[in-house]
Amino acid sequence: MTQARKLKKQIRSRARKTGESYTAARRQVLMQRSRISAPRPAPAPAADVPASLQNVGEDHGVDGWYAQEITVAYERARGLRATNQRMSGEYEVSVSKILPAPVGEVVAALRAPKRRAAWAKAMDPELRQALEAALAGPKGLRLRDKGDARMRFRTSRGVTILLSLDPRAKGRSALVATNMKLKAKADVERCRAAWRPALEALSRHLGG
Repeated sequence: MTQARKLKKQIRSRARKTGESYTAARRQVLMQRSRISAPRPAPAPAADVPASLQNVGEDHGVDGWYAQEITVAYERARGLRATNQRMSGEYEVSVSKILPAPVGEVVAALRAPKRRAAWAKAMDPELRQALEAALAGPKGLRLRDKGDARMRFRTSRGVTILLSLDPRAKGRSALVATNMKLKAKADVERCRAAWRPALEALSRHLGG
């Protein structure tokens, strides 16, 4: 079995156990592998810190996602990057929930104004306004051929949100709200606090 097939098998296994999306499970598996395989350099001055993913790839023969995860782990260990901080300096955080309904049913609960009103009272006002504007727009949230759904929108504070819905076993679905382009570490907890009651309310609405 090739390394790529082994990796995919490990990711799918984690996704089944945790209910995470394939992308979220892949991120966690790669982070775990990077912690095991990443070199532990002796303390060195800032000038010796690897400057980019290209250094990891070219100097150590590590490719793609492995290079990225090793770089992130290294920078966090040296205090050069905070948790949830991207290479750009901005922050990003995902909030997820396993919902007791198939993707199509969740899409309906999000898109139908009357159904949305039944659970969206728990939402942060700014987030609710941005979500409703996006759902009413021409792109909106649509069920795709693969049985999943995606929608990207922005809040009034300039936060970009990717809403992802993926099918899970036993008629369930996984909803992940990835909040991107956050300017400060404090925004990470603010986004978590805005999404968690909303997703709990949505789960209860769907029978959870």
